[in-house]
Amino acid sequence: MDPNFEGLFSNLIVPTAETSRQIRLINVHKQSRKGLFYVGIAGTGKTTIMKNYFAKMNREEVIAATVNFNSYTDSQAFQVVLESNVQKRFGKQYGPPIGKKLLLFIDDINMPVVDDYGT
Repeated sequence: MDPNFEGLFSNLIVPTAETSRQIRLINVHKQSRKGLFYVGIAGTGKTTIMKNYFAKMNREEVIAATVNFNSYTDSQAFQVVLESNVQKRFGKQYGPPIGKKLLLFIDDINMPVVDDYGT
């Protein structure tokens, strides 16, 4: 931890053995260019870990984008966010700008589904 940290106390992240393992697994998947479905029960810190991971990315090499799903998210809203981070290459192929990689974190992917209580 940086002794000169001047941010909000709530933004402090104290690394543990478990969060270190998770970051290592995220790095392995990133290096192998494989997708990762990062799951866990509510309150386990998935969003915090991913936001912290994205904050440490080199912005000249990586575009890190987050889509927060909620009950109002539809396919058009998702498409707008996705298209804002890619560009047309040729034909029907799209991708991040040349020389960059796109990391996309979809938070609460289950939220657009209506549950038994109609929420």
